[in-house]
Amino acid sequence: MKYVNLAALAAMTLLAGCATFQSKPVISQADAGGVTYRIKGDQLEDTVALAQAHCATFGRTAFQESVSRGSGDSRIVRYLCN
Repeated sequence: MKYVNLAALAAMTLLAGCATFQSKPVISQADAGGVTYRIKGDQLEDTVALAQAHCATFGRTAFQESVSRGSGDSRIVRYLCN
């Protein structure tokens, strides 16, 4: 009985961990003029470095234009390359 309870506790812990897992920012649009990401949770800081790297490929610097609410719990972050 003790092993069954331990196994159940381990399974619940694993499922709880998966429920809070967040994927990386997803590119919605990207070109020389800028890049847009869809993010969930606390990924805003991750997009800064990604946007800088994207804009650097065009010899430009990324500037955050907007952050708006997406569907569900996601947000849309838009950077311009100047």
